[in-house]
Amino acid sequence: MPKILSLDDQMEGIYAQSLTAQRSSNRKDIERMKKVVLSVMAQNLTERQSMCLRMYYFDNLNMTKIGHTLGLNPSTVSRHIHAAISKLQRLEAFF
Repeated sequence: MPKILSLDDQMEGIYAQSLTAQRSSNRKDIERMKKVVLSVMAQNLTERQSMCLRMYYFDNLNMTKIGHTLGLNPSTVSRHIHAAISKLQRLEAFF
């Protein structure tokens, strides 16, 4: 006996396909945005600010781990991150 598909089943399938396509598109947009942000960071932040910000936001390391990796006190890492964010916010306001 053939299976009878309901409209709900069909809509669920279409919705699932749509979500998959949207996630793929979002991933591409996120990767493109990461490249832009990294480029802006490289051009406008000190090397330490850029490293701390990248490790904190892109590598998901906490300030203690960043400090250990770079040989810095976690409070110094925090100051670098806050200074970098402030500088990027000023740049954003400019554009």
